[in-house]
Order: sequence, then C-alpha cells, then structure tokens
Amino acid sequence: QIQASKFMYCFPDRFNHFNSSGIIQFGNFSSPDTLNYIPLLQNTITSFKSQFYFLNLTGISVEGQLISINSTFNADGSGGTIIDSGTTYSSLAEPAFSAFQSAFQEIADKYLTAHTATGIFSTCYKITTNTFSLPTAPQVTLHFEGLDLNLEKENIWVALNYDDDSTMAAVCMAFTKAGSAGSTNVVGNFQQQNFLIEYDIGNKQVGFAAAQCALN
Repeated sequence: QIQASKFMYCFPDRFNHFNSSGIIQFGNFSSPDTLNYIPLLQNTITSFKSQFYFLNLTGISVEGQLISINSTFNADGSGGTIIDSGTTYSSLAEPAFSAFQSAFQEIADKYLTAHTATGIFSTCYKITTNTFSLPTAPQVTLHFEGLDLNLEKENIWVALNYDDDSTMAAVCMAFTKAGSAGSTNVVGNFQQQNFLIEYDIGNKQVGFAAAQCALN
C-alpha cells in the first residue's frame, strides 16, 4: 500500500502499446474534472487485509445480462472486492464467475470458434486472421456503487501465442476464478488499462475516467 494522501495512475493497453510508458503521480495535484468517484472501503477485520483498497463491486454484466456479485466482508476478513495494480487479471468468486463465464460464452460462441482452455484462462477462441487486431468482444460492464465502468475489447481479450508475422493463435477472456463462494474478488490491472484512476485516501474515494494512457 502506498503511503500518500493522493495518487493517480494510467496504464496503456498492452496490445496496442506494449512498449509504451503510462502515467503515475503522487502528492498534492489538481484532480481532472472528468473523474467519477466511488467510495473507497477498508477491511479492518485483519491487519493484512487493511493494507488493500476495497470497492463495492455489486455486479458484472455481459451485453446487459446482470450477474450479481457479493462484495461484503466475511467474519474472518475474507470476501469483498480489491482493486489492485499489482494483480494482472481480474478474478471473481463463485458463483459469479461461472455465471459470468456462461453469459460471455453464450455471446462469443455465436461468432467465434472455441479454442482449448490455456493455463489460467478457461474461455478461449481461435483467431484465423492474419491482421494484428483483436476481435469484437461481448460488452462487459463492471457495476460499482455509484458507477458503471464499460470495458473495451483491450480490457477483455488477452492475445496468446502471437508471432513475428502478427498471427495470433488465440484470444482468451481475461478474467479468472477467485475461488469458492466467499473468496475475495479482484479488479486487476488488465481491466484498469486506459482508465485514469485516482486514489483520494483522505476523502476515502477512488475516481475513474476513460483515457488514452500511452505516452509514446
């Protein structure tokens, strides 16, 4: 956890700007007026969990189909939803993950061909085009208390096994399973790409704004 009253960062998407730098700023700065703020929560049940930044993620939707998410803390300090710049891919606890995966597959299966699950990714699709681009993705929205965050395809697809000829073998849904019911959900940095995110610790809030984050 960063010891600062306010800090802000912006990660460029890795697919289009793999070698680009992003933005990070600490201290007393003027906040952009494009930011939309939601409450920043703290889990004080255990000293370990108190190090993390929690948000009230109430649901996730696929093409308007809403899956509810439990972001409450359990008596032992587990549960809730962390936003974490050090975790790559977002993860959802059951039963939300399976419901989200099913809704996602129902849409993507209509226009993509399934590929064997790979590593931590359970939902993958074949890419046969030789153009260096991501396919259309089902519309995914993260629903927080006070804010709906619409993700772009760069936040949704992770490209695997692309070679020097720019031919991708597969794209996979960039969400993983956090564990059983009651586990902690995580909003990872892959889903934070191309969002300006400000942590205002003093006012216990986090601000989001869509942005182009690549500096070069």
